[in-house]
Amino acid sequence: SNWPGSSGTGFLLSKRYVLTCYHVFEAMSTASRMWHDLSLFTATFCVSAGVELKVRFLPADPVCYSVTSDLDYAVLKLAVDEEVESVIDSLPSLGCFVSESIDDRNMVVIVGHPYGGTKKVDFCQIAGLDNRYTVHVKFGHPDYPQEDPHKPLYNTGVMFYGSSGSPGFDTHGNLVLMHTRGFFPDRSRQSIIERGVRLTTIRDHARQLLPAEILREIFPVSFGQFNTNPPAGN
Repeated sequence: SNWPGSSGTGFLLSKRYVLTCYHVFEAMSTASRMWHDLSLFTATFCVSAGVELKVRFLPADPVCYSVTSDLDYAVLKLAVDEEVESVIDSLPSLGCFVSESIDDRNMVVIVGHPYGGTKKVDFCQIAGLDNRYTVHVKFGHPDYPQEDPHKPLYNTGVMFYGSSGSPGFDTHGNLVLMHTRGFFPDRSRQSIIERGVRLTTIRDHARQLLPAEILREIFPVSFGQFNTNPPAGN
């Protein structure tokens, strides 16, 4: 997602809908009050090496959302016209690959664009908050993390500013979460632990807000997740 002065990450759930963080949408919305040229507010897709496709967002509120202090997600609709429709239809969409289970390897693979740069891939270990850091996070920044089964915590070496809204996969390629934020020991240092929101939680929340036909359009019928069980021995 790109707009004047900043950027964030998002990904296609289906052929017309992008998932990103609500705080990313809020930043776009704030910028739109100063920049009235809506062609500046786009989703940029890497079609192939060196080839990008920019598609405008529709000038409307999210199709569904949860505020930053809760699940921090927004589903945005693209302005797809005949000129870009065939290209969009050829791009992979992830709404049908949402995992219903947890990878027992306790690893999440985040794919994003930190600092608005080139695509990065980071293998992040899922872990609770190290007790050594709790006091620094709690007293240096009052918004410290709490354990929540819907919002896994993990460590990353690269997914910082600009990577909010990145998809997170298990080691088998199933979509498991959306990257949302980091927690800081103080405002002058790098975050020490990151958080995402499980896609099943986002989908369940959207199910409460949307008509069934719209929900099916955003989260198409699942193709079934990739195998998470090791092959049996001979």
